[in-house]
Amino acid sequence: MQIPFIDTFRHRGGAPRKLKPAQVEEVIKLTASGVDCRAVGRVFDVSHQTVRNYLKSPEAQEKLHLLREAIKQTIMERTADELIGGAANVARAKIDDNDAKGLDAATRAILNLEKASASAAGENRKMEVTGPAGAPLQIDVRALIGQILAHHTEGG
Repeated sequence: MQIPFIDTFRHRGGAPRKLKPAQVEEVIKLTASGVDCRAVGRVFDVSHQTVRNYLKSPEAQEKLHLLREAIKQTIMERTADELIGGAANVARAKIDDNDAKGLDAATRAILNLEKASASAAGENRKMEVTGPAGAPLQIDVRALIGQILAHHTEGG
């Protein structure tokens, strides 16, 4: 990440320069995105220790934590989406090849990737599927795969 160079006179000695609330917010955003305290200090013409002092406050720590979690979640969701798309392509290829075992492995991979994606998004809730009147749902997976393959070979 490029940090803009600010050509100003540095504040030397005396009490540290105070940052405005909007500047403190920007300090937190830059730090959350991985910019070190020295570089952030150069941007706002303050020492790295002044930046650290602002970041020590409980409010700044909470905001830093939330921003870092949001960044991590976004990266994980994008990665999971790309992986799920790739696994879906593999599943389609396995259907084309009439490879039931390969299809099973690909669909299991998709399920696990979706679980990881949901967990990263904070949606890791257990889901139970039931049939009529709350009875356990019985699915014959082999018959279902056979129907999919039959439909696919018919040109559907």
